[in-house]
Amino acid sequence: LLKLPLVLIFVGLGGSGKTYMIKLLHNNLLINRKNHLLINLDPSVKFLPFRPNIDIRDTINMANLMNDFKIGPNAATVISLCLFTTRFSQVINYCLSKTDTSELILIDTPGQIEVFLWSMSGFIISNLIKFNYRTIIIYLLDINKNRTSMIFMSNILLCICIMFKTKTKTVFILNKKEISERYNLPYSISQLSLGIKNYSQIPLFTTEVIYLMNETLLETSTFNLVFHEFSSLNKLCLNEFITFIFTI
Repeated sequence: LLKLPLVLIFVGLGGSGKTYMIKLLHNNLLINRKNHLLINLDPSVKFLPFRPNIDIRDTINMANLMNDFKIGPNAATVISLCLFTTRFSQVINYCLSKTDTSELILIDTPGQIEVFLWSMSGFIISNLIKFNYRTIIIYLLDINKNRTSMIFMSNILLCICIMFKTKTKTVFILNKKEISERYNLPYSISQLSLGIKNYSQIPLFTTEVIYLMNETLLETSTFNLVFHEFSSLNKLCLNEFITFIFTI
């Protein structure tokens, strides 16, 4: 049987490190001479540190979209993904033609995660990919922007909403700890989760996710994550629908 490549969809708020993580993984795959595909679904990005095989900017000009329909950048991003969805079957066909030579498919997405929260484009894209490939969503969180319990809880809820809407195995990665250490910013997962004094005010499933995170949190360096952990992500997600990784 033909072994299908693993698809990693990188999701997260703007500045969480999605593009940089893909760049590190791309460089590692090049060093190890492993064939892979890169797909960019962010129509607003000005510069990419890698050359994608498929780029939404080659099909849709977001600036023209904003001028023609008099809309802002956030709405233009969502509409761009909706328009691109109508041609996504061509993306799938291209990837299928490279199936026998590719081990990984890395997909970069815009920071406007409403594309996956309530827009049908994210739901359609993720399900089309899942229908053809083994798929994992990588949810990246910038810990430097989550110094309070409520902001941290909001990100967990966003991740859970995306996980349930797409019905896709998810890896929750707490990223950029090296920056907090450089500027002596205090950070503790247990302090953030325990900072919520009244658990009765939040959904029961969310509290279970917090307890699960404290019990199953995997701590690893960004280097190990890129060079070792990503190669076994499929095994990490076989038993649990959501896996937590803390880069140290």
